[in-house]
Amino acid sequence: EPPPEEEGLVGSRYYSDHPLYPLDKTQAAIILDTMGRTFIDLSTWTMFVLGAENSPELAQLVQKRSGSEMLVVGSDLIGPRSDFAAFALKHVPYLFFSHATHRDYHGPGDTPDRVNYTRLAQDAGLIEQIVEDIARLQTPPQYLAQPVYPPEETASLKREMETIQKEYKDLPPAYRMMFEDFKTRLSADNSREVRRVATSALLALATPRFSSFM
Repeated sequence: EPPPEEEGLVGSRYYSDHPLYPLDKTQAAIILDTMGRTFIDLSTWTMFVLGAENSPELAQLVQKRSGSEMLVVGSDLIGPRSDFAAFALKHVPYLFFSHATHRDYHGPGDTPDRVNYTRLAQDAGLIEQIVEDIARLQTPPQYLAQPVYPPEETASLKREMETIQKEYKDLPPAYRMMFEDFKTRLSADNSREVRRVATSALLALATPRFSSFM
């Protein structure tokens, strides 16, 4: 059951239907969601970036600023579960930035003292650079009819699974078996479906109370 504030994503839906600035003149929508803590409370820091697959101009700018801690994947791997969905429906180029879910996601344990403000500030500065790059584009980014997914998706998903297997000493056997299977499948099958299901498994581990995956 989704948290009350997430039901329908009504804020972004309303804005996309009643924009303060015309959408056809908007360079891009920038979405920041669940920032300041590590994915599944791992020791490694990762900033997920989605949406670049829909715009070659945005993909180029993300690539220009990318580093080892940036994980760029297609939005379809998580589905329309955040505020970028309303802009995607209107074919407005967008970028979605997130440090992803953790054990206190939408829970009372998600308190300010658990936020890593130093790393949050560093990534905020990086996002600011990308936003400035977008603003300086001489022509508006185009929204592709068919997305071009980043080639590093498979390697990124496998790396996340391997990190979890190393750090989670009490990882349930079912997940350990699934991750081994997914790593094999990801190497042999280039379909979107395998990547989507593998991502669903990662999100289910991160926030089991919000997922019916298992």
